[in-house]
Amino acid sequence: MRTGLLKTTGLLLVAAQILPTAAEAEQAVPTIPEIRAVFEQELFDLAHTVFLANGNLPEALGVAEKAVKARPHDLVWRRKAARTAVWAGRSDLALDHWYFLALRGDQEAYGEALTLSRALQEFPLRKHLLGQAVTRGTADQAMEQEYLAVAEGMGLPQEVYDLLRSSRLGRNDSIWRLTEQARLAEHLGMPEEAIQAWQQRAILQPLTSDEALKLAALWYGQGDTEQAWQALDTTAAQATADAVPFWRTYADLSWAQGHAEQAARAAAIMIRSGSALEADYLRLLELYRNDAPGRAYGYALQGWQRFLKPQFWYALVDTGLRSGREQELIHFLQGLDAQQRKVLAADPRSWMAVSQVYRQAGQLQQALTAARVAVRLAPDAADLLSSYLWLLVDLKQSAELQPLVRQWEGRLALLPELREPLAAALMLAGDTPRALRHYRVLAPQRQDDPAWLASFGDVLEQAGHQEAAWEIRRRAYRLLQQTAADANLDERRRQLTRAQLLLHLRRGDELSGVVYHIAANLKKDFGTELVMGWAMATGQTDLARLWYWRHLARAVQRPEWARLGLALEENDRTTMADLLDGKLEQLPYRDAVEAARRTGWTALAEEHSFNRLQLNRDDHLLDTQVRQLYGSRPGFIQTSLQARDQAGVGWLASRLTLSQPLTSRYSLLAELTERQFSLLRSNVLGSIPRTDLGGTLAVTSRHEGGQLVMELGVRDGGTAVQPTAAVAGSWRLWHDLQLSGRFAYHERAEETAALAVGGARDRLQLLVAGSLTASDTVALELSSVRLYDQDRQYLGQGQAVSLELRHQITRAWPDYGLRLFGGYSIYRADGSVSSRTAALVPVGTLPTAAFFVPKSYGSLGAGIFLGETWKVTYTRDWKPFAAADVSWNSSSGTGFSYSLGMVGPVFGLDQLLLELTQGSGQFGMNDLSTTIGIRYRYFY
Repeated sequence: MRTGLLKTTGLLLVAAQILPTAAEAEQAVPTIPEIRAVFEQELFDLAHTVFLANGNLPEALGVAEKAVKARPHDLVWRRKAARTAVWAGRSDLALDHWYFLALRGDQEAYGEALTLSRALQEFPLRKHLLGQAVTRGTADQAMEQEYLAVAEGMGLPQEVYDLLRSSRLGRNDSIWRLTEQARLAEHLGMPEEAIQAWQQRAILQPLTSDEALKLAALWYGQGDTEQAWQALDTTAAQATADAVPFWRTYADLSWAQGHAEQAARAAAIMIRSGSALEADYLRLLELYRNDAPGRAYGYALQGWQRFLKPQFWYALVDTGLRSGREQELIHFLQGLDAQQRKVLAADPRSWMAVSQVYRQAGQLQQALTAARVAVRLAPDAADLLSSYLWLLVDLKQSAELQPLVRQWEGRLALLPELREPLAAALMLAGDTPRALRHYRVLAPQRQDDPAWLASFGDVLEQAGHQEAAWEIRRRAYRLLQQTAADANLDERRRQLTRAQLLLHLRRGDELSGVVYHIAANLKKDFGTELVMGWAMATGQTDLARLWYWRHLARAVQRPEWARLGLALEENDRTTMADLLDGKLEQLPYRDAVEAARRTGWTALAEEHSFNRLQLNRDDHLLDTQVRQLYGSRPGFIQTSLQARDQAGVGWLASRLTLSQPLTSRYSLLAELTERQFSLLRSNVLGSIPRTDLGGTLAVTSRHEGGQLVMELGVRDGGTAVQPTAAVAGSWRLWHDLQLSGRFAYHERAEETAALAVGGARDRLQLLVAGSLTASDTVALELSSVRLYDQDRQYLGQGQAVSLELRHQITRAWPDYGLRLFGGYSIYRADGSVSSRTAALVPVGTLPTAAFFVPKSYGSLGAGIFLGETWKVTYTRDWKPFAAADVSWNSSSGTGFSYSLGMVGPVFGLDQLLLELTQGSGQFGMNDLSTTIGIRYRYFY
């Protein structure tokens, strides 16, 4: 009904408008479409107005939509339809109409359409509308940002990127434009363009931490990690502490690129903010461990408290000990809670670290206990076994080392890391040859380590290879000079090695300067003992004593070699005895032997030297000590047999000798001698006795400068029995000057064959020997004799002077040298021959004293000798000896002599000598003399 009313009303209105214009119609008759259009327009307006007035928005919207459909380009109805659609809640229809109007320049419609497109999430229309503003240049920053978001939402980032790159989008805000351009370039897979955009943006405004991370990621993706680090490093100064991803990435990249300081800074910031990882603590420890151990100690402590990982305990011990915090570490160990103790107790390396703490703090027993626990927990860990061995060597635990060396030496194939500490243990035990074998295995891999080569040189010297030791030390010193400019080498270690080498290669101002530098910068290393060794080696005993009492006397593990060295210098027998009694195995064995000898413990000196010599058979200095001890050993039994042909007279001599020590200074010697004579040529002598018997008792007294010997005896020469006596002594007048003398009464004479069978002599002899150089010695001998027959009938006298110069080419076997000798002897046969002695004169020869007394003569000669020292000193090996001389005698002309033989042990502490000698021209006679001898001596 309502609709019908509206139609009727409409018809009436149309009719009312038509009737008054009838006159006009006659003038211009409208067409039917025009009439219909006017009618529809009026009708739509009326209907739209009525419906709006009545609040019937849907019907009003329907009328407006029909009007728009009828007249689609009617902007008025478009506006009415848009507004009616808004009022009716039809935003979609309103958007279409506002959009239509907006396209035709209606600014109000533009704003309404943009608002509705946002509400309805109508991206295409919204993008188009925003694009218009962008194109016209009327869009503000908010609209540009909205356009970018809409285009990206529609999946059109390339279109937006082109606008940004051409500056049509974001022309008023370059910072925003470049930021978005970089982001979209990365999104579109154009990293190089993104990097360029970020770099341009960074010129205008510094990048934030997140932006720097994006740029760094782009560089990293391009493979340029250094540029990635530079991107972060530029922003690091402005980054806040809470930018954890930035600092995490910056720390990792800095460490990877070798920028340790920047990595440490990032790690420290993260530690303070509580976001640090284990790696950050470990990096700080690695960075500061060597140069700033105190600072590293703090980080190690924080890492341990936060993570309770053994690796932080290792670092805590290492840095704590190097910064002198051993007592603090002891308190730290005592304050551990149950959880912390559980962590350490299960880890063998933690126990070894505990051992190091106790060792540094001077609690040696606890250190050994902790090390043993570590080895039990990890019996196959080479590094722990090596540390345990080094600890035992450092503490000189010889008793514990001996079975371990035997056990672990067989494991070297599986655990080669044990070779060097085992070599050190063998050196401590005095087994230098075995230690040298291990050092030779290690040598090819250690040729570039001057400190190791210096130690290798010491081992070679101990083993008796002096020339090889010198070559190794020279190589080490040259290597040390070549690496002087290398900043990676520890300067302290370089100085210590340099001093160690110069002690053997070149002492002087250079060595003194290095030692002074070490002494001025003392640390807890072997530099303190090195200074002590230098002072003693250079003869500065007072300085050595002062240094010992100032720096070493209060040490927990005192260097006993220094105490013994000072005691030897001062001849302090009390200190020597104390050290020998309690710490024999910790003492240098050669010094220990000398100390035992000085304190009167001869048996200990002999036993210790002999045992050590069995281990180190090439130690020539120790060998010299052994020979001195056993060569002058007061306790021995000896037997000898000698056959001799002297100018046609043959005799066979046998001798039995027993020597028994009475005290440390006095010894008693008893000797029995028998000679049996025979004529090898009948015209040499007349009637000769068959035997010559003799016995002697001698007392020897040793003193600091030498010794004194007194002898008493009796001799039955076959024709008479006479007492014999002798006094002999030696004194060291100066360091290289020695005086010897001997006076004998009625001893056997050997100047001629007749005297050897039926004569005797009283003789006074003085000998002065001195060293010109280390290899050259000179000896001057003065002697005077009075010759008798066995009844003490005077036959004649003589005086002699001789000079000998020796040059020792080598001292170790084969110890050979050259000698020059000469002299003059004056004899006078101014006595007479008794009737009993005349029986010795052959038939046809006048029985005068001249038959017995040799003629005066002068002599010169030269010779070579080899191994003669071993004839009178003990040797542990069989060694040959020989000598050959050529001489000229004013009485007999040219002569010669030679000797050769072998000497060595049979069972060990004994000596067997075999010798052959032959010569002519002795005592001014050219008769040939030949001697074959054998001698056996057993020491007890």
